[in-house]
Parts: sequence; structure tokens; C-alpha cells
Amino acid sequence: MMRRRRASTEILVIEAYRQSRGAGLDEWTACEAALAEFRSRHPEASIDYANTFISQALSTLRPRTPEWPARSRHVAAH
Repeated sequence: MMRRRRASTEILVIEAYRQSRGAGLDEWTACEAALAEFRSRHPEASIDYANTFISQALSTLRPRTPEWPARSRHVAAH
């Protein structure tokens, strides 16, 4: 029998953030949605841990704007 795998907290936090931003909400409100998702799964976690977790999860997102280059274009000085 196959068991349904539960989505990771990180994935749910990222999706809550993306859905909020996709709905036109500002950055702050989207982060609050991510926090609410995290707190629903880990209500015992400290606010510092929750904020650190969300910050690390959201840092994995790539910007979707054209002004952000796909790779670093930093040229080392000689």
C-alpha cells in the first residue's frame, strides 16, 4: 500500500508566500502568510526560530524579474 507523503514545511511556506505575492499582496503580507503556514505546523516554535526558518526558505527563491541576471557577472579585478 502506498502512503501519501506529507509536503515539507519549507515547501508549504514557499507556496504560501508565492500565492500571496501572486494575488498582488505586498512583501510584508506575503511573509505574514508564510509565517502563518509555519505556525500552523509548528506552533511550539519560538518566533526567532520561525523567522529564521522562513528567511532561509525564502532565500532559496530566485527573483523573477528580468533585471536580475541568471548568473553573477562579477569580474575579478586583476
